[in-house]
Amino acid sequence: MHSWSLALAFGLFSGVYAHVVAPRDPQSSTAASINVPTYASIDAASALGAKIGPSGYYIEDFGGGAYMVTDGSYQSLVLVSIDGVIVVDAPPSIGHKLLYAIGNITNASVTHLVYTHNHADHIGGAIIFDPAVEIVAHYETAQLLAQVNDTNRPPPTQTRVVNHPSNPDEFRIYAGRDGFY
Repeated sequence: MHSWSLALAFGLFSGVYAHVVAPRDPQSSTAASINVPTYASIDAASALGAKIGPSGYYIEDFGGGAYMVTDGSYQSLVLVSIDGVIVVDAPPSIGHKLLYAIGNITNASVTHLVYTHNHADHIGGAIIFDPAVEIVAHYETAQLLAQVNDTNRPPPTQTRVVNHPSNPDEFRIYAGRDGFY
């Protein structure tokens, strides 16, 4: 079983894709050869993150219809397109505030929810969405969720197993005009 991490990238034609990579063993020779950049130090105020107001959430606009909604600990990615809204993860700590935040971003309806993985701290708030919302996840995520039968984490309605050709431990979910592939 792999532990997965998620990175999102924006393509010119296909919209957005989720790029999930299995972590490397820090003791491996490959990990030892990775050149880790040195970053400038940051001031203490910047390290505290977003200032959460009385609404209980903060919205950051990344541009191009991409937004982060956070409660200061967990976050969701909200992608607004002409066809509707795609939400990546629904932490229970944000809960119904996520719906309010989306309503402050757009009048469009949520059409898809993408599960990055099966952990309740990332998708335990999925129950807030209309049952008509399509839930997309990796096949293994669906298998793990079937074992726990948690009503707060509805099973995916679409599963994908799209392994990257050069790395079998990596998969991508593409969101394009014709749906997820």
